[in-house]
Amino acid sequence: MASNNVAQFATELKMPADLLLTQLRSAGVEKSSTSDPLSKDDKDKLLDHLRRTHGASADTEKKKITLTRKETTEIKQADANGKARTIQVAVKKVRTFVQRDEPVAAAPVAPAAPVVDAVEVARREEEARKQAELIARQEAELREKQERLAKLESEKEAQAKATAAAEAAAAKGSRRRSEESRRQGRCRRDRQRSRRRASRARRRCRREEKSRRRGSQEEGRRSRQGSRRQSGRHRAGTQGRGRRGSTDQGHDERATPRHQSP
Repeated sequence: MASNNVAQFATELKMPADLLLTQLRSAGVEKSSTSDPLSKDDKDKLLDHLRRTHGASADTEKKKITLTRKETTEIKQADANGKARTIQVAVKKVRTFVQRDEPVAAAPVAPAAPVVDAVEVARREEEARKQAELIARQEAELREKQERLAKLESEKEAQAKATAAAEAAAAKGSRRRSEESRRQGRCRRDRQRSRRRASRARRRCRREEKSRRRGSQEEGRRSRQGSRRQSGRHRAGTQGRGRRGSTDQGHDERATPRHQSP
């Protein structure tokens, strides 16, 4: 697809649009935004500017182009709290394309392939190795955190089960203690009622005993009083008869005249 503006050309080159816009301005191509149209002459001016910048002379057929590409990838990883967070990994790649001198031979020679020096290859390999180590370390950390979270979840579940069992045992013990307390209360009330009934029975017995004693005493007192009255009447009758007998004798004596002796 042909690039018609700055943004499309940057996508084609796989580089940021702002960097391409800066390079175009450095090459003398005035572009104010990434949506400005870009022509073939503008691209040629940019290419010439890049050649001069990287040390290629205008009168030399040797061509060298260096392209810088920066790739940003995102890795999602869970932190210690279990929340997912995004880690951005930026990889910067620099590619240099060199067009070698064509031989003066009459036979046509195929264009030379782009040459990448050994230092660039080693640097790329080192970057790839570091990135692989970083990804492996992040995966290991992620697995470790997942295992730790799973262990914490299992511990929480076990703790919740233990708490529920303890609460059930405590509730059962509380019910048992409440039932035992109610039973003891009933027994205590029964004993109190029994003691009160026994106390009332003892008081009733004492009252009855007192009443019987009082009745016996009253009956004895009455019998004694009756005996005294009867004895008094008997004495009074005896004394009355005695007084009447003496009175009659006195009357007889007064009635009979005394004879004087001659």
